[in-house]
Amino acid sequence: VAGSSADPRQAETKTAPPYTLSNLKPFTTYTVRVQAVNKEESRTLESNLSNLETFTTLSDKPDQPQQLRYGDVQSTSVFLRWYPPLHLNGAIEKYNIMLAKGRSVNPN
Repeated sequence: VAGSSADPRQAETKTAPPYTLSNLKPFTTYTVRVQAVNKEESRTLESNLSNLETFTTLSDKPDQPQQLRYGDVQSTSVFLRWYPPLHLNGAIEKYNIMLAKGRSVNPN
């Protein structure tokens, strides 16, 4: 018989199935590597590790600012102080300060 058949032990040139990493933290840099593993009877055969890939997850909304306090109340001004959110989840661009007469501040 003429011709040759492909050796079934040779790797196919297909893309491996995709995999989604989940439960990652926002605005966090991660590094990932992949390793192929075969089982042969009672042995585990592991490939070398892939190249490193580094990525940063997207930002998300920050936690609320902490420990809002006021002081130095004057007739036309008041001094405000607070601590940044516990989890920034990104770079804080600005703080919005809402003011209302009375005891309720509704952001809408």
